[in-house]
Amino acid sequence: TFWTDAACTNPVTCNILTMGSNSSMVPMFFKASNAGSATLAAATPGITPGTQGATITPADPKKLVFTTPAPTVEAGFCQALTLERQDALSRPTAPAYDTAVTSFSVSAPPAGGLATELFSNSTCSALLVSPFNVLSGQANTFIYVKGRSGDVAGGNTTAAHVYLVAASAGVLTAATLNVTVLPMVRRGSCTLGATTVTCAVTPNLTSIGRTFLVYQATADKDDRPDYDMVTCRLQMNSSLLAEVVCDRLGDGANVTVEWQAVSFAYDATQGGVSVQHLSINQSDAGQPFQDIAVSSSARASSFVLFSARTAESSTTDGNEQYMTEMIGDTTVRVSFAPNGSFQTNGNTSNVFVAQVVNWTGASVARGVSPVGDGGTVDVSQATPNLPRSFLLHSSRMADIYETGPDICARRLSGLISDTAKLTFQRGCTGSSPADDVKDVSWERVELPANVSVQQLTAPIANGQANSGDLTITSVDRTRAFAFSGGQVAGGLANGRTNDSASDRLGSSQANVNLTSATVVRLNRLDNVGDATWGVFVVEVTP
Repeated sequence: TFWTDAACTNPVTCNILTMGSNSSMVPMFFKASNAGSATLAAATPGITPGTQGATITPADPKKLVFTTPAPTVEAGFCQALTLERQDALSRPTAPAYDTAVTSFSVSAPPAGGLATELFSNSTCSALLVSPFNVLSGQANTFIYVKGRSGDVAGGNTTAAHVYLVAASAGVLTAATLNVTVLPMVRRGSCTLGATTVTCAVTPNLTSIGRTFLVYQATADKDDRPDYDMVTCRLQMNSSLLAEVVCDRLGDGANVTVEWQAVSFAYDATQGGVSVQHLSINQSDAGQPFQDIAVSSSARASSFVLFSARTAESSTTDGNEQYMTEMIGDTTVRVSFAPNGSFQTNGNTSNVFVAQVVNWTGASVARGVSPVGDGGTVDVSQATPNLPRSFLLHSSRMADIYETGPDICARRLSGLISDTAKLTFQRGCTGSSPADDVKDVSWERVELPANVSVQQLTAPIANGQANSGDLTITSVDRTRAFAFSGGQVAGGLANGRTNDSASDRLGSSQANVNLTSATVVRLNRLDNVGDATWGVFVVEVTP
């Protein structure tokens, strides 16, 4: 822009200047908005135009500004932030000298949480050190932030946490930015009163392909598998909001569902976790097993979370005992009790819900071990890193034909006894070969070095509805989850019971709750019989 005075207060009207008679010059001034090179030109008819080059140097910076919009990120995500020098008019400026950023900070995490940190590289492997420079001739530079902990809201639910990032350089106005970190574990509860219930996942998930669901659905004093066998699954609805959807095929008494959605910032190809979510109807072909095709998932680092719902409305028997195993990178096998009706006439109303979880850096040992008529079975299996390992298991009966109401003969608890063996137990041995557990399928999952696992035996006495408070080493509940290793009926809810007077599942189904950073509590609706669970508490450092 052109001006008639040195203070640049009076603009040149219509870019026209008048040179008076008997004058050889007229004063003119200009002001540039941006640094760079310019050519000034003046012309009038009949006279050769005049030109003059000009170099406009950058204005001195007056402030630092984060130009990245305030991000919301998954715990463990490495987020780039653009830090820019700006002049007094809030324009980027790149003077021919460095600006040393001498101070930077991130606000503190919630109590018990891990600090959010700043890094100098895009993999968040090198901590940012002071001072660092915005280099000569550049308006901006990049720094990186990684958060690890969200926040704990009411009860044991989790929420996002907002961290304030700040950077300053001498007399320049400091830059600040809010970074919102989502909890790695979202959790909640809901009641299934009919045949289906939908539970909103809050905060919303960024992807279910990097999230697996851990849940327990506990039944009351029913003796109908169609009431008590509940499946839950993760889905994104049409509004791209994450939901936990729980279903059963019979409309019985209320079932209590506790769920935990464990979400990762990266998939398995980037060092994180990839999850396949599958829902399959049972085949009507006569067969002792059903193979479920999955997309290729490295078997050595993958495990299977499995549950089933059934249309069976009579007494719980061997037909409701399913055993699962991952027999290859692309196949999950579901096996049924020998002599069972599913071998000759499968029920297509029955539904299997599975998650195949590929966790980078995990090491999964698996096997199928006979149980027979014993009450306790030890399985030789090396577990060199016990503080990083948990156990999943499912079983099938030797026959579907039972000799009487004895749910205690069909329910197992499992633990990693020590670094050399696994132990499975049931509450009674039954009264005939038909009451034998044929075999148990197990997966011993050893997790990477950034994970810790606590294992505990959790009993509930006859007549009691809960275990009381079980003390654990303190964990950050925004990145920790808890479960029983027994699968299939109501998710990861299953243990053993000594109830020998009924065929009800409920006495050995429990919700596993992290009620505080140092307490686990198990709750059940059916309080008949002494029952015991093998419980695992997993904490991840993303």
